Amino acid sequence: MPRLSTGTNQFETLALPAIFAFSILIRNLILKRLNSKKYFTSIYLFFLDYFIFVFPQLLAMTLLADHLIEFIGFLFMLSIFIKYFFPKSKETAQHFPSCDMYTYLRVFVQISTAVAILGVDFRIFPRRFAKTISYGTSPSKKQNYNYSKKSILQFFYSMTALMILGFGKPLLMSIFNYRHELTEYGTHWNFFMTLAVLKIVAFLPSIISILIGIFGSICLASQQDFENYLLSDNRNYDSILDSNREGLISLCGYVLILDISRRFGDDMKNLLNAISSWQSTAYSFALTGLYYSLYYIITVYFDYQPSRRIANLPYILQCLGATHYTTAIVQIPMLFSTISKHSNENLPTLLNYIGSWSLTTFLSANILTGIINVSIQTDQIYSNALQFFILFGRRKEVEGGRRED
Repeated sequence: MPRLSTGTNQFETLALPAIFAFSILIRNLILKRLNSKKYFTSIYLFFLDYFIFVFPQLLAMTLLADHLIEFIGFLFMLSIFIKYFFPKSKETAQHFPSCDMYTYLRVFVQISTAVAILGVDFRIFPRRFAKTISYGTSPSKKQNYNYSKKSILQFFYSMTALMILGFGKPLLMSIFNYRHELTEYGTHWNFFMTLAVLKIVAFLPSIISILIGIFGSICLASQQDFENYLLSDNRNYDSILDSNREGLISLCGYVLILDISRRFGDDMKNLLNAISSWQSTAYSFALTGLYYSLYYIITVYFDYQPSRRIANLPYILQCLGATHYTTAIVQIPMLFSTISKHSNENLPTLLNYIGSWSLTTFLSANILTGIINVSIQTDQIYSNALQFFILFGRRKEVEGGRRED
C-alpha cells in the first residue's frame, strides 16, 4: 500500500481547520452549560476534550473524508442546537477552563499531524491525504515551522530528543527492515533532523533566515533543470549530499516559512493587546488572502506547482496561507465565547497538555506508530470499523500518556 500520493484539493486542506474551529465552539458551549462544579476535574475534561477535538478530526480524515461538507454542516447544526436549546449555567462562569489562541493552534497541528502519522499505514486513511510524491497539495506535513523561541533548558531537552531520534531512526529502520520512502527526505535524512535544524535556526538573526530562504527559492525557480534533478530517481548513494538532497534543499524553504510564521506570531501578540479580536481576525484573513492570491497566480498563470520534497516557492506560499487561515478561523469561535476573567486557565486539560508538551506528543505518535507497524501488518486489516477502533485507541494512548502532568 503506497504511503505517498499525488495530493488532494485545497478545499479538503481548508476543511480540517474549519472542523477544528467548530470543535472549539462546541466545547465552549458545552462547558458553559454544565451545572455542577464536579464536572470541572482533570479526568472529566480530558475525556471531554478528547471526544470533542480528536474524534471529529479522526472521522474527517478517515470515514467521513468524502463527506466533509456534510460533516461541517452537521457540526454547525449541532452548535445551533446546543446554544439555543440548552440554557447556560451561572454556577460555572468562574470555573470555565479557557485556552488562548496559541494553545488551540498547537493542538490542531498536533492532532491533525498525529492522525496522519498513525493513519497513513491503514487502508481507511485516504491516499490523497498522504504526503505527496513530487508535486501536489496535502494536509500532511505542513506544520514543520510552528515553533517559537524557548528557554535554554527546553531547547537542550528538545534538541537531545530530536538528535537521538534523528540519528537512531535510520539504524532502527535497518534493524527491523522497516520500509523507508527515499523521496521523503533522502537516504539518511529524516523529519527529526529537519526539526533539529529549525530549532537551531530559530535562535539566529532573522536576516540570515530570510537570505537562506530567498536564495533557495530563487535557485529552484530559476533553474528548472536543477529542480528536475532534485525530483528525479537518479541518486548517488556514495555521496552524502546527493543521497539526502531532498532533506537538505528543503531546509531553505522551511527556514523561510519558520521566520515569516514567527514574525506573524509576534505581530498577533502585539495586535491582540492593541486592537479588538475582530480586527485581529480580519488581519489574519487579509494575510491569508494575500498568500493564497500569490499562490494562485504562480500555480495557474506560471504553472509552477508546489512540491513538498524540495519546499519550493508555491509550497512556501501554500504553507503560509494555511497557517494564517488556521489562525484566523480558530479565532472565530473565540469571538462568540465571552470568558470570565476569573476563569481557571490552569485547570489541567488535554488542550493544556498538548500545548505544553507538543514535542512529546509528536514523538510519542512516531514511536507508537513504529511499534504497532512492526507488531502487526496494518495493510492486511480490511475492516473499516476495526481500523477506526485501532486508530482511536492509539490516538488516545498518545494523548493520555502524560495526562497526570
